[in-house]
Amino acid sequence: MQAFSDISIKRKLTFIIMVTSTIALLLAGAAYVTYDVLTLRDSMVRNVTMLSEIIGANSTADLVFGDQKSAEENLAKLGFNPHIVASCIYNKGGEVFASYLRKDMTGKLSLPALHEDGYHFGVDSLTQFRRIYLDNKPVGAVFLQYDLNELRSRVQRFVVIVIIIILAASYVAFLLSSRLQKVISEPLLNLAETAKKISREKNFSLRAKKHGQDEIGILIDGFNEMLAQIQERDTRLAIYSEGLEEQVSRRTAELKEANQELQSQIAEKLKIEEELFRTRQLESLGILAGGIAHDFNNLLTAIMGNTSLAKMFTKPGEKIYGRLEDVEKASVRARDLTHQLLTFSKGGAPIKKVTSIVDVIRDSSRFALRGSKSRCGITIMDGLWPVEVDEGQISQVISNLAINADQAMPEGGCVDIHAENVTLRQDQVVTLQPGRYIRISIADSGIGIPKDHITQIFTPYFTTKQKGSGLGLATSYSIVNKHSGVISVESEIGMGTIFHIYLPATEKTVLKREAVTTTALTGSGRVLVMDDEELIRSTAGEILSNSGYTVEFADNGAAAIDMYLHARESGRPFDAVILDLTIPGGMGGQEAMQKLLELDPEVNGIVSSGFANEPIMANFVEYGFRGVIAKPYHSDELCKVVQEVIRDSRLRKMEGS
Repeated sequence: MQAFSDISIKRKLTFIIMVTSTIALLLAGAAYVTYDVLTLRDSMVRNVTMLSEIIGANSTADLVFGDQKSAEENLAKLGFNPHIVASCIYNKGGEVFASYLRKDMTGKLSLPALHEDGYHFGVDSLTQFRRIYLDNKPVGAVFLQYDLNELRSRVQRFVVIVIIIILAASYVAFLLSSRLQKVISEPLLNLAETAKKISREKNFSLRAKKHGQDEIGILIDGFNEMLAQIQERDTRLAIYSEGLEEQVSRRTAELKEANQELQSQIAEKLKIEEELFRTRQLESLGILAGGIAHDFNNLLTAIMGNTSLAKMFTKPGEKIYGRLEDVEKASVRARDLTHQLLTFSKGGAPIKKVTSIVDVIRDSSRFALRGSKSRCGITIMDGLWPVEVDEGQISQVISNLAINADQAMPEGGCVDIHAENVTLRQDQVVTLQPGRYIRISIADSGIGIPKDHITQIFTPYFTTKQKGSGLGLATSYSIVNKHSGVISVESEIGMGTIFHIYLPATEKTVLKREAVTTTALTGSGRVLVMDDEELIRSTAGEILSNSGYTVEFADNGAAAIDMYLHARESGRPFDAVILDLTIPGGMGGQEAMQKLLELDPEVNGIVSSGFANEPIMANFVEYGFRGVIAKPYHSDELCKVVQEVIRDSRLRKMEGS
């Protein structure tokens, strides 16, 4: 296609005329040949039909009287027509009564079985079947096969004639087009030459010569008008050249203003992207942290449980008793660390309820600063809106920020906490939608945060403190983010730091707290403990055995189901079943509980997991469990849950009877 575009317009016009003429002649010739073929086919059908009628009329008597010899003689007369390949007469039963084969077809062609009346064009021949009637009753049929040599010969002759006509006509068209194309090509070539000269000499006063009023003449008029406008433009440019510097200066100022606005938008976008990156970073860490925390909680369960058991065999005041208390305190601190790790994981999803955050702020901040050199100043706005939050997680945020503020003031000072209602407008706080929020501000007058650290303080494990874990602010950021809020920071070296927490307000009503009652921790009954960790099974079994229970063990859900069924069938059913939620490579507690409920709707299931904040742990009743115990746990926590579940089950049975 590119080669055609590069040839001269003379040749293009000649080529187009030739191609158009040739295609038109080809189409006309093809139409004529097609028409002649169709006409000849119709003529052949009429001839074959007429012959079939004649043969049928001549053979009627032969069929009726069974004169096969006469029928053969009648068919032999078809030899006068060299195009008849074969013919035969069928009797009433469809059997060949008499036949004829052209001499060159003897031994090469077999006669077909009788078909329905009609004709058919094949590749080499035309065949026809036609019934023979006497008094409107069929007495036989005629078959006739006619070759198509006449048709092919005629088509070949016409194709040769058409080709000769096309070649002759194309030659004439070429001679005429070579002369007539000059009417179009010469004005265009003159126009092209004028354009080249103008481009070369930069002389816009030149004009192209017009040859007529056709479309080419209109094109030349347009070209000349364009040249006139270019001349006029050059004149205007010369006139306005003096004011060009002023226009450039004004435009530069506009661009500078637009650039400043663009820089502002870019900075805002970078801040949003930074927030998204930090969120994704925390989510990635959460996958690893969740698994570590779960396994660590299993180990802590064994440590805390065995420590509680060991304390039962000692007395307060003994040296070993003090050492065991130190182990318990270290275990509690380790449990707090796993709780922070779980905040990053899927198990750290907040379990929300509607609450007034006033008590959370006061209790968390005062507890965090207990024993420190700093004091706490709390200002709460009257009518603070309620929020829907996980109290434990938000308490952790307040504690972390209060401890940070205290550590920023080594000589002590005042940690100012202020809570108020705010209504945010569009884009007032990046990443927050407009609406009602409560804002908690925690300020100190400490050493401040360097600017190069501000963007990293929420990064997991980033810390400048010798004793810091680097998880406090990262945990706080993750918690607030999962509550659809935002935490931000302002700081100046030597002046102090202030953290702002934004949490969405809710229209829901605050629920009243229920009173907590305590009971004795001993009991009786049969308990099945299902856990994949041998250390946890033995620890839980020892704790429950010392409290009066009979304990059996299973290391996965399938085994627990089998043991439960066997115990019930033997008349010694389990009063409670403790099911570990996560069993690597086996059936976990949730699936096992569903199957147990199908077998026994009254089963007393207790769910246990190292993912203490997993939703099923907070909504265990919805999954059919009667109780819940989060790892790691003290011996009294385990005994209390088992005691309450068995007691409630026995009360239900008494009421039912």
